[in-house]
Amino acid sequence: KADPKDAYNVAVVLPFEYTKLAAEKNGRVSPIAVDMYNGIRLAQKQLAKEDVQINLFAYDVGADADKMMETVNRPGFRGSDLIIGPVNGAAIRVAVGFANETGIGQINPITTNSQIVQNTTAAYLFQASLETQARQAARFARKQFATPTAAVLFGGSPRDSLLADAYRRAFVQAGGKVSVYRSIKAGSDLSQMAAVVEQSGLGHLFVSTTNETVVLNLVSALEKLPAPLPVITQTNWLAFPMISYDQLERLQVHFVSPDYIDYRSPGAIAFRQAYIAQYNLIPSVYAYQGYDMMLFFGRILKTFGASFHAGLKSRPPAKGDIFAGYDYRNANDNQYVPIARFENGNYVLANPVE
Repeated sequence: KADPKDAYNVAVVLPFEYTKLAAEKNGRVSPIAVDMYNGIRLAQKQLAKEDVQINLFAYDVGADADKMMETVNRPGFRGSDLIIGPVNGAAIRVAVGFANETGIGQINPITTNSQIVQNTTAAYLFQASLETQARQAARFARKQFATPTAAVLFGGSPRDSLLADAYRRAFVQAGGKVSVYRSIKAGSDLSQMAAVVEQSGLGHLFVSTTNETVVLNLVSALEKLPAPLPVITQTNWLAFPMISYDQLERLQVHFVSPDYIDYRSPGAIAFRQAYIAQYNLIPSVYAYQGYDMMLFFGRILKTFGASFHAGLKSRPPAKGDIFAGYDYRNANDNQYVPIARFENGNYVLANPVE
């Protein structure tokens, strides 16, 4: 049941770095924090039109645990109905502990580290954790690709191996088979890539690596196949200049894309126009995030009140105004993971929220 209030107090705890700005002649505020806060402020205006009154209180906190402890002990901070941030270091642990103690909802808008929200009742990740990204990608693959056999290739970073392990476990749990599970070294050449992709019976590849040379060799091997072998990977491939979008479409490459925005959508267009009119700046992805995050949780506050946890975790998946979707059913990170691909030259969702 909602316990409605006339207005909800939202604490925005971000590394604005105003102290640094004042101390240094050429100092500047953090563009991430300012862009996100500007987006939040525009959402505040939109919510007011929907009869949701939001009072914003900004706090300048970076990674310092002591500064965050000082902030949570300020008079009035316990009167918050929602906390957005912090986003850095030890300050996050203090904020999560405060949320657990008080029951005040706390949102981390950037991190994908699942450990932050383990054993918590009131702290959330705006995005899906890395494990959730891999798990949902595996479930998508199991439904999308007819042949239930995969090859999983991963680079040498802890992030690469974490994604690969989570993907393998989820794909097998969904009834699939992983016939190849291999670390690909920075020096892996075209012949080594070909040896993997030419194996008979494969239905798709899952690839987790940031090494451009490895990716280029893999793409070359895929190009030589008589028929496309679908790939699921991360969006870093989109930044490699030697790979064209046409290639990615032809090779049926799918991207785990937690930041997916359809910039042609009415919501994104309206926000961009409003942001430029208000600030005379082009919005960054952080501005879009701040706007959609505040809209979503502002409406959650209206529907369920400040003690929204049970309601949020039982609510069916929903589209955002700009971002593709939200799903917190029985979870503290977003369980909806956008999977995108190229289709007729356009970057589109392969798994939209119904």
